[in-house]
Amino acid sequence: GNIEARATGIGRTAGTVVVNSFGSSLNVGNIDAAGINGASGGIVNLTGRNLVSFGSATATSTGITGINVSGEAAAGRVLVGSAGYITSGFAISGQSVLGDGASVNVVAGGRNVATGRSIDLANIIVSGQNAGTVQVYAADPTRGSINVGNIVGLSIGARGAGAAVAIAGLGAVSTGVILAGNTNASATSDAAGGSVFISG
Repeated sequence: GNIEARATGIGRTAGTVVVNSFGSSLNVGNIDAAGINGASGGIVNLTGRNLVSFGSATATSTGITGINVSGEAAAGRVLVGSAGYITSGFAISGQSVLGDGASVNVVAGGRNVATGRSIDLANIIVSGQNAGTVQVYAADPTRGSINVGNIVGLSIGARGAGAAVAIAGLGAVSTGVILAGNTNASATSDAAGGSVFISG
């Protein structure tokens, strides 16, 4: 089912959600660990031995599908790992209006034999005053592929930097559109675009 760990109010932080299945597969619904009204986003940590799957068409009480660690003061962190493969058709969102975007780390060591994919994800959003970071790695020795949807890591700060994005695997890598620039119309000389590294 879904997990809701939101926070509201200045100085508060959404909850930490840790779900592990070290001996088997992990299938979890939507996770909402957002911070609103001045709060910061929380932490989501998912681990499964054979596979990790997250998200559901049945949204949370606030309409969230996928994983949400967005926060008005600052976004949170998402860590997803599996010795097998990782799959989801739902977004990972970690945006912030006043602070930094989320840190998203996804690592898999195997692959789905049916699809040949080690990691299969939908969109990832880490925009903020300074955009966040996205790291997606597959270490499958049989060269499972990585498929990721659009990655949006835009800086909205006058002195902010776009997202740092790194995607690497031993097999093929495919992504949607990657946006890692600064969109502030009054950006100063301190502002910068992000960085993108892809290897497969």
